[in-house]
Amino acid sequence: QNFPRRPSDLWVYMKLSAVVYGATACATKSLQYEGVTYVTKVVFKSAKLIPTMIVGVILDARAEKAGRIVQRREYGIWQYTSAFLLCLG
Repeated sequence: QNFPRRPSDLWVYMKLSAVVYGATACATKSLQYEGVTYVTKVVFKSAKLIPTMIVGVILDARAEKAGRIVQRREYGIWQYTSAFLLCLG
């Protein structure tokens, strides 16, 4: 049902894959620089969970306001607390 049906829809996924691949390559390349350790890379990678949750909620609210039917993401205080603790390590 969610699989792209047209080549133009598939193009969006191909661009997204290229961006994710590029981000991974850049993160791996950053390990060559002094002061950037593997632990630093992992901590910053795990910290992107909280902004992702917040942006998801904001985009769902905007889509709903625009009249589109979306399944709204709602996170409770325990989920935000768990995500924060996960990011702390």
